[in-house]
Amino acid sequence: MKNRAAYRAGYRASLRRPATRNTVAAAVAAILAGGAAHAQQAASSEALEEVVVTGIRHAIEAAVQQKKDEESIVEVVTQEDIGKLPDPSVAESIARLPGLAGQRANGRVQDIAIRGFSGDYTTTLLNGREQASTGDNRAVEFDQYPGEIVQSVVVYKTTDAERVSEGLAGTIDLRTVRPLSYDKTVFAAGLRGEKNSLGKINAGSKDQGYRFNATYIGKFDDDKLGVAVGYARLDSPEQEQHYALYYLEYDLPPPNGLGRGAYFPGGLELYGYSRTDVRDGLVGTLEYKPNETIHSTTDLYYSRYNQHSNDRGWDAFLDPWINPTSQGYYNPLQPATYLSNAILAPSQGQHFVTSGDFHGVKGVVLNQYQNTQDRLYAIGENLEATLGDWKAVADLSYSYADRTQQWVETYAGYGKNQLIDNTVRMTHGLNNPPTLSSAFSYSDAAALVLGDQEPWGAWGHDGTIHDPESKDKITSLKLTASRPLEGPFDQVRMGVGYQQRDKSRHVVEYNLFLKNGRAQIHVPSNLLLAPTSVEFGGLGSLLAYNVPGAIAALYDTSLILDSNHYNKDWTVSEKLTSAFVQFELKSNWGPVPVSGNIGVQVIHASQFSTGFDQVQGTNPIVVSLVGRGASYTDVLPSMNLNFDLSHDMHLRASAGKQMVRPRMEDMAGSISASVSLNAPHVWSGSAGNPALRPWRADAFDLAFEKYFGNGGIFELNLWKKKLTSFIYENVGINNFDFSSFNSNGVIPDTNIGSLSLPVNGTGGTARGIETALSLEGKTLWSGLEGFGVQFSMAWTESSIPPDPNTGPTLPGLSPRVRSMTGYYERFGFSARLSERWRAPYVGSTAFLFGQRTYTQIDEDRQLDASVGYEFKYGPAKGLSIQALAYNLNDSPYRSIIQTSGFNAPGVWEKYGRTVLIGFSYKL
Repeated sequence: MKNRAAYRAGYRASLRRPATRNTVAAAVAAILAGGAAHAQQAASSEALEEVVVTGIRHAIEAAVQQKKDEESIVEVVTQEDIGKLPDPSVAESIARLPGLAGQRANGRVQDIAIRGFSGDYTTTLLNGREQASTGDNRAVEFDQYPGEIVQSVVVYKTTDAERVSEGLAGTIDLRTVRPLSYDKTVFAAGLRGEKNSLGKINAGSKDQGYRFNATYIGKFDDDKLGVAVGYARLDSPEQEQHYALYYLEYDLPPPNGLGRGAYFPGGLELYGYSRTDVRDGLVGTLEYKPNETIHSTTDLYYSRYNQHSNDRGWDAFLDPWINPTSQGYYNPLQPATYLSNAILAPSQGQHFVTSGDFHGVKGVVLNQYQNTQDRLYAIGENLEATLGDWKAVADLSYSYADRTQQWVETYAGYGKNQLIDNTVRMTHGLNNPPTLSSAFSYSDAAALVLGDQEPWGAWGHDGTIHDPESKDKITSLKLTASRPLEGPFDQVRMGVGYQQRDKSRHVVEYNLFLKNGRAQIHVPSNLLLAPTSVEFGGLGSLLAYNVPGAIAALYDTSLILDSNHYNKDWTVSEKLTSAFVQFELKSNWGPVPVSGNIGVQVIHASQFSTGFDQVQGTNPIVVSLVGRGASYTDVLPSMNLNFDLSHDMHLRASAGKQMVRPRMEDMAGSISASVSLNAPHVWSGSAGNPALRPWRADAFDLAFEKYFGNGGIFELNLWKKKLTSFIYENVGINNFDFSSFNSNGVIPDTNIGSLSLPVNGTGGTARGIETALSLEGKTLWSGLEGFGVQFSMAWTESSIPPDPNTGPTLPGLSPRVRSMTGYYERFGFSARLSERWRAPYVGSTAFLFGQRTYTQIDEDRQLDASVGYEFKYGPAKGLSIQALAYNLNDSPYRSIIQTSGFNAPGVWEKYGRTVLIGFSYKL
């Protein structure tokens, strides 16, 4: 019996229509007896005679069995039944696995951190093939993949020479249905209604939506041909209450100083966001096995994701140094903005203004509109041919993703040139948004006017339009061959591969100017909408109007061609040529059976990027299209060993070299430079780095696993990664030669200057401990039949030197991560309560108009619950009803602003509770 054949048979068995413990045991026994085909027949014959187990227990049993069969250290989550993952999305399910954590964006988990490393360090596969990304970099946005059409998710924590596309933190493989593994034709469909507890924040928005899915699985031509088709549609509302603190100021200038140091808000904003997400996902699989020699599998995937957002907000600078006069600076003889009646509270060894009257505030009302359209295609063909002792596999795939966006913002207020003493009373806590009050109404259409409202005139426009677009394309070919061996190695596998990836980003931006010489005007009555409430911050309501209609009728556009425009345009092309050899181990070391693999992978990378070199300060700006690149080779040995200690106990050990390729954005081949106007006249600039090498690490893992009962497991993992290469951003190089650049009219003292760019450096060490327990209640006492628990906890620490832009720790690293689930399932009834929690961490977030920034994010705790009933008998057999609530505790998303060791709340967002009620039916 060959180890890989056993794995494949085990995998297919886990996807088969769920069976009882006896059925699973029979299938495993058949595999061990000799042959995947015989195992499939044995499982099928017994499944006809036994009661089928579905739901929570089946998902846990299938996941644990698949984990046990794998050679690598993995985590697995599977569907409870056709079309039903245990959570509303793939990302939510993955975030519950041991050592993994999710980062929320707009209320949904989008980025997954594995062992404290963010999504930049992870590679995502679909049926074993790397996927293009709709984002600006490599990290996959998991909300592109409907949970209803993903059969299982396998997270590889250790490396394997055979997998060319791997991550440094881990590899996430999303797997879809294999129709020939099913015993009979299956049709399943589900429909769920959805409602958000925050209601309709903005006019024209909705707080109700729905989800629909359908799956068909059939076999034809005497079970030689299998077809699977799945479709899922999401029409989901998102509502959000948003508060943000711009920055902290320290002390107050005279004559309004408090006589002692104190921190206070320099500026803040309140927003009400309303979004609608519409996603269509389609998956298809054609599997053909006419005989034992040929096996062909063709996979198709398509996703279309549109998001529309209407946002209204209020922002203001409270900083007393801001003065809305022509001087543009604080004037101690005429303090236009000042603070009175300040109340201070001690905090963190400092003082913070928790209450006060801010005078002369120039509040601005923003009306914004966003539209995002994503498309994702993937096609793959896998052809297996058995020729005597040799098995050859050819795998060809293509993945394409594109994103087009439009972000628009416009401004309104009481008039730029009016010196009005608007006093805003603020009561501020350090853990919650402030409560604001103002005598002015920011929803009064008769008083407010459109146009630039900022007190110092820094914006210089009346609105902006941003149209970013990104495209990503991956084409790959992989050829492998394997044959059995005699001796301690029972099989050898070898192969070659080629992959080309091309990614581009292009941004078009416009300034908006009001017609008639930028004359500030009231919003026409035909464009007015119902005001938007920001009462959660105490400020009442905000002026709301039809933004697209206002732009068409009231504004002129002007194309922006500044340095930022050219910095955002780039392409990156990569060509990866790889080869591997891997020996499958099946032996005995003394009395202990040992299995696993030992291998090595060699990857040659050739990368090339285009961008624009530019010199700032010239009018018009001088740019030139340039291309730069590099090539290099990595050798990645790996070893995975599995020691069978008997009594269903296993000890796994793994070691290997891991890597993940740099962020695309960091590889942009452009340089922005200038010569200082004041002496000394020296060159300086910033750039991407097309010669950037990957993150690299030496990785070591040791895991103990004890299996018991149906789906029962206890595991303890210890791991360590020594970063031999780490990427640091914005590092200054002081000897760069700018001879090829034409200066901006100033003669430089020298052509040698400083350049800031991402560079490779020596990393540090990350290490951690993970433990998990899955236990059915009846294992302890028969009276707990139907009850069960799942628990996981992870501790992580890092000594990787801090990056200048990320603060004191690795992006994505939470020192502790925890997940707990309790469930009951019996007599058709099911109920579950789940909690996931992660400690504070540094996250990569979208800043203004999608620009990336690092943010200190506070701890996150979320509760989800579900109840359901499945009809087992009678005319309604196959029908299930379910109610699900996620974010049950209405957990806020909170970031932290750090200034000289003082922490204050930065961003505070609430998304409300979401309740889904619906049914599914399987025939």
